[in-house]
Amino acid sequence: MDSFDELYNPEHAQPKLGRPTMYSEELALQLVEYLYEGRGLRWISRQPGMPSPVTITRWKATIPAFSKLYEEARELQLDLMAEDIVEIADALTSADNVPHARLRTDVRRWNLSKLRRHVYGTTVKVEQEVTKTESDLDPTKWTDEQLALYIELQEIAKRDNAE
Repeated sequence: MDSFDELYNPEHAQPKLGRPTMYSEELALQLVEYLYEGRGLRWISRQPGMPSPVTITRWKATIPAFSKLYEEARELQLDLMAEDIVEIADALTSADNVPHARLRTDVRRWNLSKLRRHVYGTTVKVEQEVTKTESDLDPTKWTDEQLALYIELQEIAKRDNAE
């Protein structure tokens, strides 16, 4: 087996294909800092020296350390957004500002319910009790409506399986 020096000798190195990445730890930390401040990817990408949203997405997919930092920053960003809702409500000083404050809080609540559903989403619990009798299991005791519904469901199932 070749030694480390032989394998990684710059004279034998394959040239890298494609455009060189601008990724650096410093740049990643700055980007994450902007996320902590509540900034979005479009705003971040307009800042001098910052990559495009496409590049950031590519980094998330290919650089595990960056992906972890990014996800943690997004989680914190959503927690801060939840705190914003309380601050907006507490800052109301007159009834004139209520519609504007409601709009601001509703947008944040909607974002939270979609982006972090398991924490901020509304859950609807549906319970249903079903009882079966002997006649439910015996087709000879079904009404005409039950038989028609059964036949219709069978035809739909056949059609779906044929497609």
